[in-house]
Amino acid sequence: MFGTKTKENKTDVELNPGDKLVSTGKGGEKYIIVIPWNQSEALKDLKNTIDYIVSGITGVKRIEKIIEFVNNNIKDNSSWKGNNSVVDLDEAINKREGGETEKTIILYLLLKYEGYDVYYNEGTKTYYDFTNAPKNMTINKEKYRVNIPHYSWLTLNINGKHYLIDPEGIPSLMNVEELFVEYKKESVQIKKEVSQ
Repeated sequence: MFGTKTKENKTDVELNPGDKLVSTGKGGEKYIIVIPWNQSEALKDLKNTIDYIVSGITGVKRIEKIIEFVNNNIKDNSSWKGNNSVVDLDEAINKREGGETEKTIILYLLLKYEGYDVYYNEGTKTYYDFTNAPKNMTINKEKYRVNIPHYSWLTLNINGKHYLIDPEGIPSLMNVEELFVEYKKESVQIKKEVSQ
């Protein structure tokens, strides 16, 4: 017999086939995203496409090409799932669309497939929007502070360096030591299948 067990991780989560990630949409509604099994046809097709695209490319350029693929080929549509409270990521992969979290997970799965040391994170993204600030005046920094809750991103370790990948912000590798935006990690809730 199988049941589900809820497991909370503070930071740097590894998503495994069959995991059920409890996610929060832009409107604050909670829903569950089912991570596809390695044998899923949708994931196999996506992996084959990536194999073709990154053939002959190595290192950081290979990672950047995968990020570029997801950014250009997975349509940003936060309402792709309709009113469903449980969604299978295979559907987002087949439709080539998803919300921020789905796009981030798709990128995670592709990088994991490539063998990279990559982790999924959620939390709050904070930045300062000075685009509307008056020129030649002292700026009250806090007035231009923007907090985005329920945000997802990836962290990646390669060649002794630590990177952050924000598919919705600047879709590229960002050295964590040079970030100008704050990413505050919060606990991630995953439901795992357990045998009883």
